[in-house]
Amino acid sequence: MTTFTGRANANNRFIGTQETNVFLFKAARSGEFRAMLRKGLLAVAVLAIAIWPGHVRAESTRVPLVNSGFEGVYGTLPGDGPVVGGTAKGWVHNSGYGDTTTVYSRETGNPHGGASCQSIAVSAVRGGNLQLLQGVPLHGDSIYTLGAWLRGTPGSVVDITVQGSGPEYQQIANASLRVTGAWQFVSAQGFVQKDDSDAAIVIGMNAPGKVCIDDVKLSYRFGKVTPTRKMGPVPANFFGVHVSNFQYSRLRNGRFQSPAMTVGTSPDPIRGTIAHGWEDNSAWADVDIDYHPDSTRVPAGGAAQAVEIKAVRSGRQQLMQRIAVLPGQDYVLTASLRGTPGLPVEMFIQNSEAPYNTIAARRIVDLGPGWRTYSLRGGAGGKGLINLTFAADTPGTYAVADVHLTTVDGKPAPAGVKFPPARFGTLRLWDSGTSWALLEPQPGQWMFDQLDRWVNAAAPGQDVILTLGQSPTWASSDPQRITFYGAGASAPPRDLADWIDYITVVAQRYKGRIKYYEVWNEPNDPTFYSGSVAELAKLTRTASETIRAIDPAARLILAPPYSPGYLDQYLATGAAKYADIIGYHAYATPPEEAARQLANVRLVISRWKLTAMPLWDTEGGSGNADTPPDIAATYMARKYLVDLAFGAGNFGWYGWGPGTPYAVGTVEAGDARTLTPAAKAFGVVRGWLAGASMTSAKVDVHGNWRIGLDLAGGAQGLILWNPSHPQQFAVPANLRGGVVKDLKGKVAGLQGASILLDYAPVLVATR
Repeated sequence: MTTFTGRANANNRFIGTQETNVFLFKAARSGEFRAMLRKGLLAVAVLAIAIWPGHVRAESTRVPLVNSGFEGVYGTLPGDGPVVGGTAKGWVHNSGYGDTTTVYSRETGNPHGGASCQSIAVSAVRGGNLQLLQGVPLHGDSIYTLGAWLRGTPGSVVDITVQGSGPEYQQIANASLRVTGAWQFVSAQGFVQKDDSDAAIVIGMNAPGKVCIDDVKLSYRFGKVTPTRKMGPVPANFFGVHVSNFQYSRLRNGRFQSPAMTVGTSPDPIRGTIAHGWEDNSAWADVDIDYHPDSTRVPAGGAAQAVEIKAVRSGRQQLMQRIAVLPGQDYVLTASLRGTPGLPVEMFIQNSEAPYNTIAARRIVDLGPGWRTYSLRGGAGGKGLINLTFAADTPGTYAVADVHLTTVDGKPAPAGVKFPPARFGTLRLWDSGTSWALLEPQPGQWMFDQLDRWVNAAAPGQDVILTLGQSPTWASSDPQRITFYGAGASAPPRDLADWIDYITVVAQRYKGRIKYYEVWNEPNDPTFYSGSVAELAKLTRTASETIRAIDPAARLILAPPYSPGYLDQYLATGAAKYADIIGYHAYATPPEEAARQLANVRLVISRWKLTAMPLWDTEGGSGNADTPPDIAATYMARKYLVDLAFGAGNFGWYGWGPGTPYAVGTVEAGDARTLTPAAKAFGVVRGWLAGASMTSAKVDVHGNWRIGLDLAGGAQGLILWNPSHPQQFAVPANLRGGVVKDLKGKVAGLQGASILLDYAPVLVATR
């Protein structure tokens, strides 16, 4: 989830002179440049681009690099830290980013050309990654091609990147290669919109290995992105959303029924099993805890969760569940507990966001072998997102059962979030409590209540997209790999039979109700997927064969990366022949930056002769929680419109709820049932496009965006905006005397023959 775009002063161009090394060392040591590289490496960008017809010159201009062949005397890195050795003249180790143990050296035994090549041996990566860079100036309205020759220890992976500068630090072009012992050539292409004198070539590694680099080349030629040529009806399910925040809208598993989730195994300090819907929140403390079921009969029925605290050296143990309620109201938390006599246990309600203050608490000191019922009352402030927590800070054992959260008059606590309006077309289930790891936490033990809820909530005409993947710990090929999604979740399954069994059960249960299955989420990001591209292709094929045998009407979406370079590798495996839709993710601020991303994706698709396959942007956003409401409304509208103009058959906003660091919000932060201007703009644009057919898409020389439509009911229309500056626009003759509709839903007669455009889209239509 990333954003990108940049420009810089085009006058400081030192490349090819003695001043280059001074510039590079200053850039590498500057906090701004390191921040640029950090953020840019999260945003992956561009393999290729579409060009305006009639504006291409075939010849390319070679960019003069300093010591592209890694010859001559190598400089020595200062100090005796974890990164040592020497880099070739003109190339700089970016010591301000990443925490690695690395040795740079000059290798003469087997260069690709000349007398030497640059060797990089990384023995440990504790954070970030390794970066070797050289500064380069970039010309706007150009396609850049970066190439390099690589070899090394078989299996080692190296990235080559053209990296832009601020303010959003885009990656212009990026490709990765898993090297062998023989020299291989790797290249990447990307589009530059504006001059950038502070850009850089970056060679990176984010895992241990050894590579040699030689004969780096950079060239460019003129080219501009252009909207898609695919016109026609706007798909009925084009407007997608996510429900990531809605999994917390009610108390889950208050009776601690199975299946249970594995927390850890011995000798892990926090281990055992916790009933689904609950989680341990003690990782910040220095404790020794064993979670397991309590077999003592619960008078009210159901099961119980036992917590055995063996040691507390600092902090305390915490068992919790997060839930969203209506802010400004009082609630009553009730639970039955038993345990070691005299063991003090605290039950409390806490705001789950900063400042994490305790709303209400009760310290229990009269536990015994029998069950007793305790309650406390407290209100919810802020966004209404609270933690229900049971905690202890001394050794002993206690058990919890029969938990309830109600209003003060005993009614179930109302959901603090409101389901998205019925106008959305697709509902993508990701970060929604429906991953494989949560559906089948133990072999053959299924937990379908959350997935049932979403599938049942979708109205007729609203299609569900279920994102597969995130292996349970028991099925993972790398259970020791810990991510936000759990132990082993990012790794592919150890046994393909477990993957097939999982998909078989899901496809049989939801046949005819889940229309779209997505193979995995963002496989280019090791947070989500840590396997190889070849393994992903195998998962794609088996998922396709399994689903089609059970539900021929279902459709499969390729695992969507946010890197055209990764998509290129994925398509190279032939995985597309097992799918119906090509998936991709484009976060963009401002929204128009998505045009460059999608245009480059389209060229990758064209390279593999897959232009007949639909392209779906199944997750993305624009702006963030701090974007002013009036701007946020335009970002929401513009992102959907840019995606439509550049060929996406579906776009899924992430997500319906309060604002995030990656997207503006659709509900108010202090009241999740009140829609923001952005949410209202969603409804307005959805209304404009309902039943419409796109007849044209263009960005003119003045920066005006123009999307022509045949509207429902036979009227003609033109959606217009200018994201850069106010611009007077001459309305086509066929629309004069018509109406103008804005994002607030206002309709006014069109006066005169022109209209002043700004960053807020308007629809000009015949009456």
